[in-house]
Amino acid sequence: MDGALWRRVTTSGARALLVSLGVPLVSLGVATGAFALDPARALTQSRLSVWTSDSGLPQNTVHAIAQTRDGYLWMGTEEGLARFDGVRFVVSDRQSAPGLGSSFVTSVFEAPDGTLWIGTYGGGLSRMRNGRIEAFHPELLGSDRLREMHVTADGSMFIASAGGGLLRIRGEQVSRFGPADGMPDRIWALVDDGAGGLWVATHGGGVVRWRDGRVQQRITTQDGLPNDLARTLLRDPDGTLWIGTDGGGVAAWRDGAIVRTVTTRDGLPSDQVRTLRRDRDGSLWIGTDGGLARWRGGRAEALGITEGLPSPVIRSLIEDREGSLWVGTSGGLVRLRDFRFLSYTRREGVSVNAIRALLEDRAGRVWAGTEGGGLCRILPSPVQCVTEANGLPHDSVYALVESRDGNLWAGTDGGGVVRLRDGQVVETIDAQRSGLPNDRVRALVETGDGLWVSTTAGLAHVVNGTTTRVAELDGRQLRPLLALPDGSILVGTDGAGVWRVGKGTHDAIQVAAAGHGLLSDRVFSLAADAAGGGVWIGTSGGGLSRLDLATGAVHSLLRRDGLHDDVVFQVVDEGAHGHLWLTSNRGLYEVERDRVLAAMNGERADLSGTVYGTTDGMPSSECNAAFPGAMRTRDGRLWVATANGVAVVDPRAGSRNTVPPPVHVEEVLIDGSAAPLEGGKLRVPPGTQRLEVRYTALSLRAPERVTFRYMLAGYDRDWVRAGTNRVAHYTRLDPGSYTFRVVATNEDGVPSNGEARLGVTVDPRWFETWWARLLAVLLVAAAIWGAVRLRLAALRARKNEELARAYEDVRSIAAELEDTNRQLAVANVRLRALSYVDGLTGVANRRRFDEALEEACTTAVEQGEPLSLVLLDLDHFKKLNDSQGHQEGDEALRAVAALLAERTETRGGLAARFGGEEFAWLLSGVTLEAAAAEAEALRRIVREAAIGHPGADSGIVTASLGVACTDGMAAVTPASLVAAADAALYRAKSKGRDRVEAEPIDRPAVAAS
Repeated sequence: MDGALWRRVTTSGARALLVSLGVPLVSLGVATGAFALDPARALTQSRLSVWTSDSGLPQNTVHAIAQTRDGYLWMGTEEGLARFDGVRFVVSDRQSAPGLGSSFVTSVFEAPDGTLWIGTYGGGLSRMRNGRIEAFHPELLGSDRLREMHVTADGSMFIASAGGGLLRIRGEQVSRFGPADGMPDRIWALVDDGAGGLWVATHGGGVVRWRDGRVQQRITTQDGLPNDLARTLLRDPDGTLWIGTDGGGVAAWRDGAIVRTVTTRDGLPSDQVRTLRRDRDGSLWIGTDGGLARWRGGRAEALGITEGLPSPVIRSLIEDREGSLWVGTSGGLVRLRDFRFLSYTRREGVSVNAIRALLEDRAGRVWAGTEGGGLCRILPSPVQCVTEANGLPHDSVYALVESRDGNLWAGTDGGGVVRLRDGQVVETIDAQRSGLPNDRVRALVETGDGLWVSTTAGLAHVVNGTTTRVAELDGRQLRPLLALPDGSILVGTDGAGVWRVGKGTHDAIQVAAAGHGLLSDRVFSLAADAAGGGVWIGTSGGGLSRLDLATGAVHSLLRRDGLHDDVVFQVVDEGAHGHLWLTSNRGLYEVERDRVLAAMNGERADLSGTVYGTTDGMPSSECNAAFPGAMRTRDGRLWVATANGVAVVDPRAGSRNTVPPPVHVEEVLIDGSAAPLEGGKLRVPPGTQRLEVRYTALSLRAPERVTFRYMLAGYDRDWVRAGTNRVAHYTRLDPGSYTFRVVATNEDGVPSNGEARLGVTVDPRWFETWWARLLAVLLVAAAIWGAVRLRLAALRARKNEELARAYEDVRSIAAELEDTNRQLAVANVRLRALSYVDGLTGVANRRRFDEALEEACTTAVEQGEPLSLVLLDLDHFKKLNDSQGHQEGDEALRAVAALLAERTETRGGLAARFGGEEFAWLLSGVTLEAAAAEAEALRRIVREAAIGHPGADSGIVTASLGVACTDGMAAVTPASLVAAADAALYRAKSKGRDRVEAEPIDRPAVAAS
């Protein structure tokens, strides 16, 4: 590791590491980095992303990785050199860059002067300057198999070669040092020795110290080195030399002796070590033939294929400037980075990933109720779970509450309520033995006068083993409960709003419902306003509401008011002047509570807030509704139940990416062909029809969330907000001079320090030049002068009466023709409109849909954007026609088409009648997950419309929907997209109808080289 990288290691991390080795503490003089992989987290809790040849990598074996000062990542593979901006690979190989002696690239190194040096296996050395790759003196190298490069303080570059010994390059001069100089001819790695020399790892000769042109020291098995085949080296500031060997693990050399070894006995996945890297927090990363390991505090933590690596063979490692660790394997490129969120899933020991209820007890233990996996204690670790095998009556736990005596009440989805003491079931309350309305429990509240149990068939009050049911709520499907300060209980229902049960009574009255403050009667959560005096109500489809306990008034906000989603599962209130955290099917939403209150009072307020999802580390964006589905623990952290595990975030933690993203103009296409860029300037030839400017920003932590603004000064009046799009299009620019400007913002809103600029000059065609225009003016003037003279002569030769009559005739004929043409144009417009509209439903017909689908697929392929298709089919439609007649069937089709058309007006896309009782919804730029959520919302809208259908079991018209998405595929066709959506629709039908199924499109297989 070079000195520049080590200087970024944090003092605290390095001290911890050196203490674990028994090394005396020294003054490290290092700066704290903004990011790094948190050593306190398990490696399984970091985000692992993989890129392979299917993603654009030229070949899956990544021998070398380097980040250049402009922010790009460069990779050496066996099929060429790849440049990566986090989104797109640009490949240089023998075909595109003849200056490469071989496409088998083994090392990449940026010199202080910005030259990119490229070592190959079998093709010698090349260098890239000003974007051009050229071969470097193959006749002087003595070996065409190069491995690692290093620049010393005097500017000399040393190269490890396989068969040519140690090479030194000064300017254009090459010196070779081999066996005659005491240097083995097969070398793997080099590192600075801190005293003007080099440590050199050799193939079979151990490690040698090279200084002043000769070998001054050797470290071999006779000195305690476990193996004389040394592949990689790393030197710490205190002089400790770490040596990775081929079969003997890692050895640490200090003060003339091997002070420790790290092998499989210490947790390494393999003793065949290929690469070493120290990160800025002081952790030592060890790449082996059996996986990746992090060595810290005398302990190795391994990551292999089971944890997501595409291959166990690690060939290269680098930490980028944003703290992400990039790993080159024999199966592709891997990025490891920390999330804002910590997750607990099956990988951390939870029984299943579907989480329902969460609770922190008075001892600080955190419990999670699961969907089918019982009750799990997550903290303190290790995770331990109680299931039916341990006496739990049912493995789905939907409600948790701590009793006054410190025991735990757990409500199950089929086994009633259980009381647990120290993880053991000690009591069961159920329908058969205790008189609960049923055993499907949704919420629990313990007050001074007993336990309240919310079920899907009513509310029960259990006191000393006696159960009393609340008559007004019997038979109703209930959800959350909330004990109010006056001793009464609020009850949320699934379809009947909010009810209040008085203290000491079992009388219930409805206090909020649709049409009386609420916008939906389906209530998912009740949470006390932390400032007092009110209750937050989360609903399904009715957004967020607040009940004023003093006045009974209810105020609500929807997505159209700026709220993130109309579905609110859970509300966590931080208190006065704090934030509200709302869970939904589309992530976790954080917004200032004062802004929410202002909006509820009718004031203008920005509710944009922050939305967190899988890119922030949540195991799923789909949160779950339970009692409670989210909570804030005493240490201030927020815990959220999701469909794929528990998500934990500390709102106080400073996890913003503060590194400004450098922005670059990468490429310009003129009418589809790449144009040369010279000195930041572009010359556009005359007659150009289409100009494409491709730009990028080098933020590699979350490149998919980098946003851009651009402007073509001289053409655009203002900045164009491009979102995440990385291409600007211009058509038929007028001749003149322009300046293209682009800026970027990373995922946390940090802008680039400057803007990328490109001067654009559009050359005129000959008839657009000044002299051509002057000549045209002169010709026109001459023509006018000649025409005037001829006209005057004709007027003198003709009679005035004949001229006037002819003029009137011509004008009359022209007027008639103009009127006829106008009528014909109007008729053509009407005919074309009618040809694209379905006559029965009023939405687009199949012809219009087919044309739009063809165009959308073409656009999705060109721009690499997702394209989603939703197919909707009315359930049991034939029964409706057969029992009520085709007129009623037509009315049902028109009603559903109107609902779909109304949805597309607000959500976008094209609605069309696909055929018979089947409709299609085309959504450009929408991912599979978002399209599935939209389909689910449409399914609910159709059901809630309650269109009569006597032939159906439910008595109303329902719909089944199938969803498919291209996900940015390059080979998508309209037929494949329709086939995938149709398959998903068929699956929805076969699984019982009135549901949504999503079908990903398989990517075409690409054979590895």
